[in-house]
Amino acid sequence: NISMGNEQAVPQQNQGNQTGFQGASDSIPVSQNSSQNYLLSNSFIQQSFTPDYKIAIVIRGPRKTGKTTLITRMRGFAFDPEYQATPSIETTEIPWRSPARENILVAAWDTVEHCLPQLDSKIQLDATNVDTIEKADAVVIMIDNRSEESINLAEKLIINAPDNLPLAVFSNFMDLDNSSPLIPSKLMQY
Repeated sequence: NISMGNEQAVPQQNQGNQTGFQGASDSIPVSQNSSQNYLLSNSFIQQSFTPDYKIAIVIRGPRKTGKTTLITRMRGFAFDPEYQATPSIETTEIPWRSPARENILVAAWDTVEHCLPQLDSKIQLDATNVDTIEKADAVVIMIDNRSEESINLAEKLIINAPDNLPLAVFSNFMDLDNSSPLIPSKLMQY
């Protein structure tokens, strides 16, 4: 296991209004076109990024809690206020250089609890048919503290997670007037 200690990602400004993580944003070509950026990122990883470590971070939470937005920001893209539902589990690799100059390849799993219905019959992956916790080096649980569903899911995930698995709970939407900055009482004991 990798101890992140004081090696947390440090937000930094990049080109335009984009913010990324130290090391990743100055290493990955950035563009306004997300699909082009993703291709450039993969090309960069294949050509010049040799990871010292690989870690899997699973991001869990109900729909509309900001899982995809968190990954988008980790990749260095600007916030997009347009909501688009993630149909099934999606993964992306994010090369990151720690302040200690270690190359870390972060596999971020955008994990939906339940897939969206599809017209075709191909199997879709979600938290009901993939044990993402078993595959994780760390878990980020996204909550909207205005939603009892997200608080209940966070509690369930915390209770069922192995004791040695690092967990972080991120409360999103704190900038909205009807959101409380307090940790939900149900989660205080953890």
